[in-house]
Amino acid sequence: MNVKDVALSLCYAKAFLNKNPEPLSDKDFAAICEGYSFFTKHKQISFLMRLSALDKKIKYEAIEKIQKTVGLSKKFEPLMSLVIDHKRAHLFSQIFNQLCLEYRKRNDIRFFSVSSSQELSDDQRQEVHSSLTHLLGGSIFCSYKVNSFLIAGIRLQSNEFLWESSIRQRLWRVQHSLMQR
Repeated sequence: MNVKDVALSLCYAKAFLNKNPEPLSDKDFAAICEGYSFFTKHKQISFLMRLSALDKKIKYEAIEKIQKTVGLSKKFEPLMSLVIDHKRAHLFSQIFNQLCLEYRKRNDIRFFSVSSSQELSDDQRQEVHSSLTHLLGGSIFCSYKVNSFLIAGIRLQSNEFLWESSIRQRLWRVQHSLMQR
């Protein structure tokens, strides 16, 4: 992706957010981030949307199906239609990435990937979320997954922060300190 495409994608993202100033629901926010993943994985869709031989009706039907697949509400339909009308469907992935980044920046939202050695209960997830919110302020969005390599522990990671408490980490520290001697 070249600099011009990134700048143009950011313009589409900002225009959409400026036109819709009310905060997005958690579901919509998760959907724009999922939209980025979807278009990144399915690059051929953006290519097909650029074909002038493909009828617009088919393109709009495809948009509806994509919206349902990633969970986008109808408020994103005008944006997606505009991008197709402007013949810039190749920017879908980058536009959704910029939407996600810009919305996070405007609303002080931090993403954390929470990995644990075993599935966390709803109470444990709520405790992790509450602790992060109390420590950092702003809005916290967490995705949870099981990572058996942690060996009885938990790891919290974002673009800015990393915190881990696990037997694996303790073993690494011991090994590292022995290697320095």
